[in-house]
Amino acid sequence: MAVKDGVLISSTEENIGKKDLAWSYAQVCLKSDIYPGGICWLKGHRNDVSYQLLNFAVEKLGLTFDGTPHLKDKIRHCWNQWRQEDTLVIISDARDYQSVRDYLPPSNRQFKVLITTKDMYIRTWEEADFSLLRVRPLTYEDEDKVVSSSERARDFSRLLGLGVFFLAINTISLVGS
Repeated sequence: MAVKDGVLISSTEENIGKKDLAWSYAQVCLKSDIYPGGICWLKGHRNDVSYQLLNFAVEKLGLTFDGTPHLKDKIRHCWNQWRQEDTLVIISDARDYQSVRDYLPPSNRQFKVLITTKDMYIRTWEEADFSLLRVRPLTYEDEDKVVSSSERARDFSRLLGLGVFFLAINTISLVGS
C-alpha cells in the first residue's frame, strides 16, 4: 500500500467498530508518543467540523486568530501554525468528502489523516487521494485468515508511516482494497 493523503476506513455494516478501531489506534499512538504534534479528533457527522478544529487549535495548541476574519484563512492559519511535528488527524463518521475537504490539513509528511465513513458514502471520496481500508466482522470461517489479517494490520501501520504494529483481533477483519 502506498502512502497517500490519508486512510479511509469504511464498512458496509453499521456499528462494526470503525470508530473503535480509530480510537484504539489513537490510544496506542498516544501511549507510544508516535505523534508528538498531537492527535486531533473531529466528529465528521456534525456540521461544525471547522469550529471543532479551530476550538482544538485554541484550547490545545494555544493558537489565536486575531485579525483573521475569514473561515478559510483561519483554517489555513491553523494548519500553518501547528507544531512542526508528526500529527494525527482523525475525522470520525464523515458523511462525504465535500463536507470535510476544506478542513483537511495540507498534504505533507507532517499530517497523517484517518477518516471513518460508511460504504454508502464511498463514491463521494473518489476525488480524494486516500487509501481505502474496508472492515467487516470476523466469522468462524475467518479463523484461518488471522495471519492474513495480521499482515493487513502491518500494512495499515506502514500506510500511516508507523513502526508500531496494530491489530484488533476478534472484532474486525482488516481487508485492504
